[in-house]
Amino acid sequence: MLVLDEAVRDGLLVRNPAKDRARRRVVGRSAPPIEAQESPRDFALPDVGTLSRLVEEAVQRGGHQAWGDCVMILATTALRISEVAGLQVGDVDLLRGLLAVRRQTYPGRGGLVTKETKGRRRRPVPIIEPLRATLERLTVEI
Repeated sequence: MLVLDEAVRDGLLVRNPAKDRARRRVVGRSAPPIEAQESPRDFALPDVGTLSRLVEEAVQRGGHQAWGDCVMILATTALRISEVAGLQVGDVDLLRGLLAVRRQTYPGRGGLVTKETKGRRRRPVPIIEPLRATLERLTVEI
């Protein structure tokens, strides 16, 4: 909802659709039968090659490597976007192959807000091989 508020302030949207409290048509309907529901695995990328093409497309359309880096981190860690935004170089331990998820950063009133993760729990996330090159590039000392 905060991202949509930012879009309204920037003039990209006329109003925030998330603030529309009108009853939806689906209210009161029963859930579809179990066999008709989609599995989250139905949306998984089939292979690393497909992920690489998706990352390249994000860089091309976004006009900056940061878009591809974000897609790669999101796709390989299952972090929330605010948790990716909250990552710092010190959170990456390439020797042990772990990311330390400690904080989240998101747009709020007056600018960016950084606070503890949802549930206030710090957690380690494994670094899988397709992500390693991206993190090595992002954490290199200049």
